[in-house]
Amino acid sequence: MDTVARIRYAIEISANLHAAVTKAYAARALRDLWHDKQIGGQTAGKQVVYHALQEAPNEVTSETFVTLDEHIEKAQGKLSSLQIHKKKVRMELAALHAKPLLSELRRDVDQLGRDQATTRTIWLTMEGNASMPVPVPVHMTSARAEEDWKRWKKHASSRARICCDLWRRCLDALSSDTAWEELWGWKGPRYADQMITQAREESR
Repeated sequence: MDTVARIRYAIEISANLHAAVTKAYAARALRDLWHDKQIGGQTAGKQVVYHALQEAPNEVTSETFVTLDEHIEKAQGKLSSLQIHKKKVRMELAALHAKPLLSELRRDVDQLGRDQATTRTIWLTMEGNASMPVPVPVHMTSARAEEDWKRWKKHASSRARICCDLWRRCLDALSSDTAWEELWGWKGPRYADQMITQAREESR
């Protein structure tokens, strides 16, 4: 660009800025920006027309739309799968809340064992096994003992079924590497097996 063209464009910029910058400074600034490729310029004869840089058009092809559709379809599939999994987890969580705690299960099994032992002892004593020095209440008659025995026998059978079912459900809900000691403490699995077996035998 010749000196005349630079001066003319500098005059226009200076005039637009109300002489806030000098014409020489405006001409030099335009030239430097153009050389640094911060603005665009087009030579027209002896003049250079400056303009702002324009970004290349972002061409969106049909392949781009196909790719986007595939991503959207995959995302929708994952979302549906996650919603199904969320519903399943909620159902399992509700089922776990409905199950008794292991501490309650151990307490019920212990109580069942004590009740069975007491009732069986009383029954044997009332049947004439006087060799077992067990104190029997005065009001406990043979008919009362037999009635209590039948009632506890029914309870034992029902509790045995409940215990087996709860035990199976608890095992299904726990991880495979859970130790027996974590479930039954110092008594271990043999105690649970003995209690369940005894309950089954007494219910026959």
